[in-house]
Amino acid sequence: MKIVRNHVRPDQRRRIGARAAALVGAAAVAFATLAGGAPASAAPSSDPCEFAVFIGVRGTGAQGGSGPTHGGRVWTSGGMGDQIAPLASKVSTEAYPTYFEALNYPATAPDYLQSVASGSTALINELNYLSTLCGGCGPAVIIAGHSQGANVISDALGNGQWPQGPTLTAQAQKMISAVVFYGDPQYWPTDAWNAPYSPGGLWGPAEEHAGRG
Repeated sequence: MKIVRNHVRPDQRRRIGARAAALVGAAAVAFATLAGGAPASAAPSSDPCEFAVFIGVRGTGAQGGSGPTHGGRVWTSGGMGDQIAPLASKVSTEAYPTYFEALNYPATAPDYLQSVASGSTALINELNYLSTLCGGCGPAVIIAGHSQGANVISDALGNGQWPQGPTLTAQAQKMISAVVFYGDPQYWPTDAWNAPYSPGGLWGPAEEHAGRG
């Protein structure tokens, strides 16, 4: 069955994804200038299949959200943390209709590795779910994480706990239009996707911890 929503053709959605990616990149570089509260003109979408989905992944110790959905994997209110919420607010006013959700995972420090593993598994499952929920033409997905949240995202995009855990489907991978990391513990200063003049991650450059270089 062919599903058409809002008369958006696949080629249009690809162009939209590119624009969303450019917007998120610009917003990430200008993060320090963003306001902390949600703007009054924000009009988030209530349908994850309408156009785009923004997934926020909070850092260690940040407060969780409310309104669990999609099997409890994500929250529909709050739970992004003080660093990611302003970016979501910016996207809500300047991007196309976007559905916002925050990943529900422990974000704890004493059991850091287990917390990251739990988060990456939840994120993989959520992305795979969205890829099937919206038919053959999934939404453009923007993922942003701070600190441990960035670690969760990078692990998920690297297929998490493979071969013991789930992996991203080809369709789920195609939906991802932009990824933003703040304070990534696995930061590597020479990676081509870094924003200009990026400082070290919260633990400093990755070579100090992983023996790279």
